[in-house]
Amino acid sequence: MSVEQLAEDYVGVWNETDPRRQATEVEKLWAPDGTEYLSDSVYRGHAELRKRVAGAYRKFVAEGGFSFVRSSAVAHHHDTIALTIDMVPKGGGDAAWRGIVFIELDSNGKIKRDYQFTT
Repeated sequence: MSVEQLAEDYVGVWNETDPRRQATEVEKLWAPDGTEYLSDSVYRGHAELRKRVAGAYRKFVAEGGFSFVRSSAVAHHHDTIALTIDMVPKGGGDAAWRGIVFIELDSNGKIKRDYQFTT
């Protein structure tokens, strides 16, 4: 998978409406022992990551009326990528949240570590 495609799929999983497809995408993107780090929590492994993505979708997209969009080019250096993501109102308007995502990939090109920094 290209770095561009990985970035598109990463942003897409947070907007995915179908729970089965969402779960499949989590397993496609993250390594089985992949970990996501937020400032106040950590999610390890597919089971926790599926719950994390489903919860964020429910709270921010389904109930909150937002969508997640990539707002920067993808920076790629060896086995890491970085991109900026905005959470924007579905009807348009300024970003309600912006985060820098720093991703470390494993030897199979799956997410090993995923760090979100709120800006």
